Order: sequence, then structure tokens, then C-alpha cells
Amino acid sequence: MYLLNEEGLAQWPWKDDWPAPPILLPWGGGRSLTEDEIIDDEIKRGASVNDVTNRVFGNRHPELRDCRLPRSCQELERLQREWAQIRAKVATKKGQGGRKK
Repeated sequence: MYLLNEEGLAQWPWKDDWPAPPILLPWGGGRSLTEDEIIDDEIKRGASVNDVTNRVFGNRHPELRDCRLPRSCQELERLQREWAQIRAKVATKKGQGGRKK
């Protein structure tokens, strides 16, 4: 959203260091999807097991997006185990054909 300043030019109404406001969608306002629903929807869409795993892992750890993984061996091993557990869950669901109604 931009507002017009005194000269009639569009400008961002917030300071540059503020985060961008959330995007409001006209159909929004409902609850967010659960992890299982995301997995099922991605499987229905035809996404690969690794792509679905990466999406779920990224949702769990938004702080790791666009950065390197930690160098600490224990932390890295924990994240690798978590990714492998998510992948096993996704692979099992994909083998079952996703959510049934």
C-alpha cells in the first residue's frame, strides 16, 4: 500500500526498517492449514517427497530460510534427524495416497 505525499507522489507509509505489513487476501481470515493438510494438499498437487519435506521443514524453521545451516555438529545432526522424520512421514502419506475423505 502506498500513500500520496504532499507532492502527489506515491510513498511507502512506514519507515524503511519496519517489516512489510501482512498481505491481506479477500478470502482470508480463516484458519491456517495444519502440517498434515499441507502434506496432503502437496501430494495431491503431485509434488515430490523431497519438495513437500522441504516445505514442511521450512514452515517449522522460518529462521533458517535464506541462510546457512548451523555449524554446530549437534544442532546440524538434530536438524538432519528432524528433516528425515518429516520425509518418512511424507513418504508414508504419499504411499497411502494422501488424505481420504
